[in-house]
Amino acid sequence: MSGLQVAPQQNQQIDSNHLQCDILPFPKRQSHEFATGWKRTLYLTLAALFFVIGGAGVILPVLPCTPFLLLTNYFLLRTSPGLHSKLLTSRIFGPILLDWQRHRGIRIEVKVKAIACVCLAIAVTVWLSQPSLFVGLLVLSLASIGIAVILSVKTIR
Repeated sequence: MSGLQVAPQQNQQIDSNHLQCDILPFPKRQSHEFATGWKRTLYLTLAALFFVIGGAGVILPVLPCTPFLLLTNYFLLRTSPGLHSKLLTSRIFGPILLDWQRHRGIRIEVKVKAIACVCLAIAVTVWLSQPSLFVGLLVLSLASIGIAVILSVKTIR
């Protein structure tokens, strides 16, 4: 087997002990290889922090979502098979993470939605806050960088 297992069907469970991904190629993990003690607490705390930041990145145009979800995935894989499995089977985040792990890319629909959200958020921000020219150009520049990053990632068909 090549290391990456096929996605589970709708009612199948993911066994995090045997899941491998292309971005973090691990050997099969046994329960005794998981982080324990203070390291486990630290990893779970970091996973929670990165998950919150990634969730905010879904809404905020200047904050990327995917890198923080990948970090969340990394720390959960080492601490909690149950939470890791829930993240990968999540209706919102699971498909994005699995696409990245399998293909190192993003589906076109996700790109379109992400760019639309960035544009909508910028329009609402500018309309509601009526920022100075400098702040408006700064927000527009940051949004443009975000859109450029989205467009630069490999597109999965």
